[in-house]
Amino acid sequence: MKKKFYVRPVSVVLSIEMFDELKDITDASNIAISDFIRNAIKRKLDECHNNHKKNKVD
Repeated sequence: MKKKFYVRPVSVVLSIEMFDELKDITDASNIAISDFIRNAIKRKLDECHNNHKKNKVD
């Protein structure tokens, strides 16, 4: 049986413009919208984590 990596669904409401731009980008990159959003969240979480670590050292 295939192991599930993603198990918590999240729902967000986007403006029409945001969704259209997201759709254009993901279509051109041939990736799923969910993958794009997960990657964007991961980058932001990494940034926050790095900033938190940096502030602890200062």
